[in-house]
Amino acid sequence: MRPYPAYKDSGAEWLGAVPEGWEVVPVKAAFDVIGGTTPKTDIEDYWDGEISWITPADLSSLDSRFVYASSRKITPAGLESCGTTLFNAGSIILSTRAPIGSLAICGETMCVNQGCKALSPRNDNVSDFYYFVFFSAKEALNVLGRGSTFLELSGEQLASFRIPLPPLPEQQAIARFLDKEVAKIDALVAEQRRLIALLAEKRQAVISHAVTKGLNPATPLKPSGIDWLGDIPEGWEVVRVKAIAKLAGRIGYRGYTTADIVEEGEGAITLSPSNIREGAISFQQSTYISWAKYVSGVPITPWRCNSKGADC
Repeated sequence: MRPYPAYKDSGAEWLGAVPEGWEVVPVKAAFDVIGGTTPKTDIEDYWDGEISWITPADLSSLDSRFVYASSRKITPAGLESCGTTLFNAGSIILSTRAPIGSLAICGETMCVNQGCKALSPRNDNVSDFYYFVFFSAKEALNVLGRGSTFLELSGEQLASFRIPLPPLPEQQAIARFLDKEVAKIDALVAEQRRLIALLAEKRQAVISHAVTKGLNPATPLKPSGIDWLGDIPEGWEVVRVKAIAKLAGRIGYRGYTTADIVEEGEGAITLSPSNIREGAISFQQSTYISWAKYVSGVPITPWRCNSKGADC
């Protein structure tokens, strides 16, 4: 990735400087921006057809940059009823609401709902190159979103959004380069995930073996009488949990409301499963209830839950 001889200001904050020979244009100069809509959902004849109808959810669930089908499909009658437009394979589909910025290159003729826009390239612009452009622009597109319930990017805002326009040979070369480099990175990520999964299995196996079979492989074993435990060393006992630990908690506790919640240090801390992380107790985002609520109702036995001796 050698630097270009000279760069210029693109005039677009998200883009910064671009090579001197590149243009910077609004999306509408490089693509036809095509909106979508939804057929009436209560008319059966409009649904379960053969026409792919892409929604933001379809884009968010992809593990590839290509989309070939949608989770729901419509019929020709459904297509005609709502006025949505079919566009060709090679177009880019971009979600413009909930969330903004999910995208894919369509692999066949299809249409979209009102949560997406299709970008049909003009003048042979390279879809693979612009997939990576819009992927890079996701944060900038989200900044443009408006709405109180959820953010939405209007068709006008998208059409006016400024993007780079290199000469076609450079678009093609960059797309080929990114295809190879991204494939290498994806392969490394997949390999690391496999390694992490194997290490997690090994970690579990080491712990399980040590706590159920001990450290001496030559120790004679005997049946524990418990299916999950299997055989155990001959000198070990099998007991109930209550024989080695005191169970603390509030049984039949009637719960608390927001009116019972107080600031840290002004009441008793309450713990939930969300406070247990990786074998330790985390006190971040803990809830405290008033002492009055703490002492009311069914009695509870406090226990020491950290090295500082705090009652829980």
